[in-house]
Amino acid sequence: MGDGLKDIEDLLALPDLTPVAPALRQQILPALRMRHASGFPPAVDDTPLGADKLGGLADVPRSLADPIYRRRSLVLQLDLARAHALLPGLPLPRQGLLHVLHDREGEADDHTDVSLRIVTLDEPLRREPGPKVSHRARPLTLELEQTLPDTDDPALAGVRFPDDDDEVTFEAWFQARGALRRPPTHRLLGWPDWVQDASLPPPPAPARGWRLLLQIDSAGDGLEWGDSGCLYILVPDLDLHVGRLDRAHIFSQSC
Repeated sequence: MGDGLKDIEDLLALPDLTPVAPALRQQILPALRMRHASGFPPAVDDTPLGADKLGGLADVPRSLADPIYRRRSLVLQLDLARAHALLPGLPLPRQGLLHVLHDREGEADDHTDVSLRIVTLDEPLRREPGPKVSHRARPLTLELEQTLPDTDDPALAGVRFPDDDDEVTFEAWFQARGALRRPPTHRLLGWPDWVQDASLPPPPAPARGWRLLLQIDSAGDGLEWGDSGCLYILVPDLDLHVGRLDRAHIFSQSC
């Protein structure tokens, strides 16, 4: 049992949360947590080709000639085959590399400054030189975790907390859910940990809502989203079901 799952089971077992534990359990979503070592990353990206990593230089098929890799810095590289092995049913291609790229001269909350790419692995990889200034590479390890909505996420609208003067149940939920936060939190799927209010625009029709694709936390040493904030990439729920990413809603929240 992973640490995330154990934490949620402990949360749902709290006596003060007994009235809402069944409804909260129905909100659990699986996710992949991406972790990296602490400390200052090396100046040279010496990760193996195709490695899961934050920052560094993108690995691309030998014949790929997409100029965006020379203009934007790599934020995340994720091997989808490894992700599928940990999270079966992942609504993304079963093979390939998922790339998140960022124009470091722009603003992270402008969706035009952050790009998504999925590249195939049908030929040998090469390491793209990238722009002059890139984020330093941090190798990632992936682990399965279970997630719950944040304390003020709109998804909680259907959870009926007891209407009592002391708000004992809600206060217990607020404290326990806050204790699940262990930044930096880099996550694929699941529920986001919001830095600010969880307000979102209406999704494009016929989607009914947004689903988290990626949350990428500030990691220090140049990889920052405002003041210790987070980058969020959400996609319409129906799009995620078919692996469509071109209508992603990309923004950051800062402390």
